[in-house]
Amino acid sequence: TRFESAMEAAMEILDGLGGDGDAAALVTSGTPAHLIRTFTHEISQVRTAVEGLKPTHRSTDSIGGLRAAAALIVDPRTQSEFDGPKTVYWLTDLQQSALLASSSEDDGGNDALKSPAPELAAALRDIHEGGGQVVAFDVATEAAQPLPNVAITSLTQVGKTLVQGQATTFECRVTNFGADSVGGELQFFVDQEATFAQRIQVGNLRGSDQGTVQQREASFTFNTVFETPGDHYVAVKYVNDTLQVDNVRRHVVTVSRNIPVLLVDGSGQRDPSMSSTFFVARALDPTLGRAAAAQGAFRVKEISPTTLGAEDLSQYELIVLADVATLPSRTVTAIEKRVAEGAALFFFMGDTFNEPGRLGENGLSTRLYHRGGAGLLPFPLLNVLGGDSLSKDVYYIQIKSFDHPAMAYFKDEKRRPALTRWPIHRVIRLDVSNPRPDTRVLAWFRFAPANKRDGDTLLPGIIESTHGKGRVVTFATSADKTWNLLGTTPAFVPLMRELAHASVARQPDRNRTVGEAHTERFSAGVRKVSIAMGDQGITERDTNPDPIGESVTISLPPISEALLVTMSPAGGTASDRRLLAVNVDSTESQLDKANATFFSAIPGDVKIDIIQDLDDATTDDLMLAESRFWRPLLWALLAFLAIETLLGTRVSRNSQETGQ
Repeated sequence: TRFESAMEAAMEILDGLGGDGDAAALVTSGTPAHLIRTFTHEISQVRTAVEGLKPTHRSTDSIGGLRAAAALIVDPRTQSEFDGPKTVYWLTDLQQSALLASSSEDDGGNDALKSPAPELAAALRDIHEGGGQVVAFDVATEAAQPLPNVAITSLTQVGKTLVQGQATTFECRVTNFGADSVGGELQFFVDQEATFAQRIQVGNLRGSDQGTVQQREASFTFNTVFETPGDHYVAVKYVNDTLQVDNVRRHVVTVSRNIPVLLVDGSGQRDPSMSSTFFVARALDPTLGRAAAAQGAFRVKEISPTTLGAEDLSQYELIVLADVATLPSRTVTAIEKRVAEGAALFFFMGDTFNEPGRLGENGLSTRLYHRGGAGLLPFPLLNVLGGDSLSKDVYYIQIKSFDHPAMAYFKDEKRRPALTRWPIHRVIRLDVSNPRPDTRVLAWFRFAPANKRDGDTLLPGIIESTHGKGRVVTFATSADKTWNLLGTTPAFVPLMRELAHASVARQPDRNRTVGEAHTERFSAGVRKVSIAMGDQGITERDTNPDPIGESVTISLPPISEALLVTMSPAGGTASDRRLLAVNVDSTESQLDKANATFFSAIPGDVKIDIIQDLDDATTDDLMLAESRFWRPLLWALLAFLAIETLLGTRVSRNSQETGQ
């Protein structure tokens, strides 16, 4: 393997130093780490450190390794105690992806648009100015063009919130990084990888020599139903490729028993069918109040504003305030806190807002909910517009963009009229003169006056904004029949459900890239957690209490392999276990070698000698290097998984004279 070739070269370099040289070693796998921190005469120490290297699945920070080498060379101690010439031996397969400027990472394989990172030239220049030279050993001489390699570059859950018993969709993306067109088979697994749940034939993924960037990749979806709450995972495998590690990708999701919703009715109506929350409650939970209610996605509870202060808001993922013009300030603060933690809020208007002193820039409702831009609502509430149901001057919903998940439902022209043809008689005008960057209008209210000569005007009707980690959806009209009849229409149910799913569809972050650390939080009573990392066996860890004692944590150091981690609290149930998916960085699948055109863009009088055999580092080669531009920081590679081994050496005069 390339890694073995690099290790052999490293040993040969150390043998060549004999007893009359000084050496230091660094390894770059994710982030640079010194094996031997300073130059030393004890070559055996460097040899032992290098011999202990093992390949991992971590991505390569090539530029970071080069900067570490430069820092070692220009260190004042190095300059004073090791004043001889210094050579950096660079062991590599010339993988280009680790050397690109950040702006060129997504250039889709267009070499003309790819440019070297400015940090690359800076690090090379530091080595040069510190009196060092670089000899690069290319361990990938056979790969002048991209190697055959198909990789699964993404796997995500799309669509609605994950609830037990409800179908959900996953999408994966497959990319061909090789030169030739290929095909194969995708296999989908759910919660285990012994028997696949679905398979799809992948045909004619174009290679770099035959097709465009779009033709080199394809997306596939599959559906599944999780019957139990808790953490689950899916996996996708591509089975017709020799580089195995990027042929598998896993994705962890957390499935809820249901989505708890708290609806607050501010109308004061005794007849439930006349309440401000009646239609919202039945749209989200059609079986609400029935003795034999089926398990649905939403679990709804309706209360009045007077009992809101006694509710534990942490139990709810969605809070709906319908016609609630005023609340005690401490209750508003509690709602703000819960939304900032990640819950969603639906805010509907109604007749209680029309009472004196509640609207306007300094009105009570504006002060409570807008708070000068720091509150729940993104805009001040100015005044009520429109009349009663007999008025001929009405408003209609108009959707300008369908890129929001909830609005996408109405992109179908057969569905849209069910929402847009119904008149709205009364709305609240919002002051949008100072829009916040986190705010967007999902739907507008188009004013259609009876006197057509006045022309139509648009007012914000449904607005989405953020508050901390949560989302707020503001409706500039009511949820009951006092201002409109939307609640009675067929479109109201999908509108509420799609908005609710989109607003609460956030997952715990239990998907990591190789090389990242992870901290998992458990309830305060958990003392020990059993941890299984792939097939590596089970270890037990003590938990650490957080500073305020509300929970405990365990911290996992950077994980060096792509695998599934299972964390099970001692004494817990199956639903208490936590899963963590660790996947390779998809940029490591891009095996293209850097070419002369790429390196010609590196400025400065810094050069490198590229060799394919250590005996080739002759004076002629070094002279030829004077006409070349610097080549990249080089690293050893096992398959496509990068380990960078960098040896900075102080070569004795005697060995210089003999051409070593």
